[in-house]
Formats: sequence, C-alpha cells, structure tokens
Amino acid sequence: MFLAEAATSIYPVARMVKYRLCGNWWCVRLRQLCKNNIMNKILTLMFACALITHGAAAQQIGTTGTVTGNDGITYTYIVAKDTNMWLQQNLGAARVAVSETDTLSYGGLYQWGRMDDGHQSRNPDNIHNGTPTPNDPTGTGSVTGSPFYYPGWWAGGSDTDKWSAATVADITATNGCDPCKKILGGDWHVPNNLEWREVRTKEGISDVSSAFASGLKIAGAGRRNGGAGNNGALEQVGNTAYFWSSDVCPQSEPSAYIARASGNSASFGLACSPRGHGLSVRCIKTPTTSVTVSGIPQIRLYPNPVADELFIQTGNERMLKIIVFDVSGKVMMSAIPDSEKHVISMKAMVPGMYYIQVQTAKGVAGQKLVKQ
Repeated sequence: MFLAEAATSIYPVARMVKYRLCGNWWCVRLRQLCKNNIMNKILTLMFACALITHGAAAQQIGTTGTVTGNDGITYTYIVAKDTNMWLQQNLGAARVAVSETDTLSYGGLYQWGRMDDGHQSRNPDNIHNGTPTPNDPTGTGSVTGSPFYYPGWWAGGSDTDKWSAATVADITATNGCDPCKKILGGDWHVPNNLEWREVRTKEGISDVSSAFASGLKIAGAGRRNGGAGNNGALEQVGNTAYFWSSDVCPQSEPSAYIARASGNSASFGLACSPRGHGLSVRCIKTPTTSVTVSGIPQIRLYPNPVADELFIQTGNERMLKIIVFDVSGKVMMSAIPDSEKHVISMKAMVPGMYYIQVQTAKGVAGQKLVKQ
C-alpha cells in the first residue's frame, strides 16, 4: 500500500527522518524539513510516485481495446511501440484494415482545422467550388451542408493557428475543433508532429506496406485534392496514405505538417500540405497507466506535468545521456548524468509539450513531458 510505503520513520536520537520514495529510501535531518520547502517537495514527489508505482496494472506493447465514438462507430486502439494508444482505424472507418486497399478502412478525408461536420465524407457531391464566409473555422456552416471547400480553404490563416478546440462552442477564427476530442472525448487528440515522427521510428514504417504491417494497420486511403483546378477530386487511393498532424508549417501558404506513406517511401512529420486538401485523421492518447516494454530501458519522469525540477530515474540502468526535444524535434537541452537518477531544471522552458530521450547501455527510451 502506498501510504505505508511512503510513511516517514522518525529516529529521535539522530534527529533524522527516513522516508521511502519510488522504491528508494531517503534521509533528511529534522531541522532541514522547515528549510527550502523540503517537506512540500517530499509530499509532491510522494504523490507522483503513487501515480507511477501504484496505478492500474501496466499495459503491454500490443495491447488492444475499443472505444466508441459519438459518431456511432466502435474503434479499435492499440498500445503502439511508442507506448501511446493509437486508433487502428481512420476516423469514420468501419473497421481496421484487412489489406492495404481495404475500402472499408479508408474513413473520412478532413480539411485541416475542421471537425466532423459532413465535409469529410468521400461522397463526391459534398464539395463546393468556393470558400466560406468567413474563411476560417467559424464560417464552415455558411454554405448548407458544410461541404468540402476548394480551392483556398482557410487561405488567410497564420502560423499561430491551432486545431485543438474540444467542442463546437470552443471554435474561434484561429482554432478549429479537433475531431478526435469531439468524437472520442477524454485525452484523445489529433497527433502532433513529434508524435508522428516517434511512432514512425518505433514501428519501423518506411512505406505503405510496412505501414499496414505495423500496429497502426495503415491502408492507402488516398486524399481529396483541394487545390485550384482539381475540382476536389480523389487521388492516389489504394497506394498512398496521408494523415494530418495538429501542427502548422511555417510556409507562405497556410499549411500543416503531415504523415505520408506511399509505395516506396514514408515521411512522417516532415512534409507539409496546404490546409485545403482532404486527408485522413488518426487519433492518439497517452495511457494513464504505465506501459512495459521488453528489451527497452524503463524510465520514470516525475512530476509530470512539471513546473521546475524534473526527476528522472531508470531503476538499475545507468543513464549515459539525456536529451530534451520540443515538438518540432529541436534539441532544447542535454545532459550526461552517468547515474541511475538525475534532476534537470525545466524552469526556464516555455510551457508546452516536450519529449525526453534517455540513452543507457541497454538502449534508448523516450517519454512525453508537459511543462506547466
């Protein structure tokens, strides 16, 4: 029981307090408890360890389950090799793909920044030559049926636009409704650029065949071309998969990062696409319990989210190097601890999501971190 494990033991003669934290015993002199806010730090870490070591049973890589969306579809998810929960179906797909050309697994084709308002239908009649008024997420219903607009959807957007609103009521001119959040709720969301890069590496995706063979079971759903002169036509169906990320690209034409797998290549989180094209959407969620990975060093980060000091622990594996990346893949800091435990300061970091990579003699492991 956590409370028994975390309870302190007082030694009157030595005037020391002994407490157990994340499976390790620590000592501090009584007079130090009132200095430097040590007691509050102890309690914070004890709570973090309760979440780490006494949550629900750890999930295994490859574990599958189901979640039913408010669109009436029961989706299958898998704990992928990046330790995140990924849908094995595109949003709107009737089933998990049974082949690279399984039409029942294709699902809808979304324009970046839009929710499931009907425009994502593969029905060729649900397209409109023109743009809404205004030409941003608040104007999508200005034409009856909220169709697929072409060319130039959200052409006046900026690099700071987002696709993260959880409900229709949260939509603004600069923030579209995330269909994963709207349909599945909870912590499900459209993957960001870093999450796509990580799962591609961990799952070994190099083309559309390996994408289908991976835990994500990706098929070649193609895309709808939202560019000028293309009439919103479907293209590359059966041989190429396109997925949106939630991150915008810093280009002259408002664009967003995408994940793409074709017959002989895969580019996840590196290429960009105009927001007006219609691409598939996959959803991701970070498990609330720990995930065990055979043959890969296990790391613990606490507290997470973090405001200041971040504690990193690997059990009995000596850490050779720690690297902190931002969502774009930029290295923000690194350290060479040469120990099983290390503390880094996140105080100067801008609030947001980061990725911590830890290298040991056993291999490399990574975990997402939220800076408050």
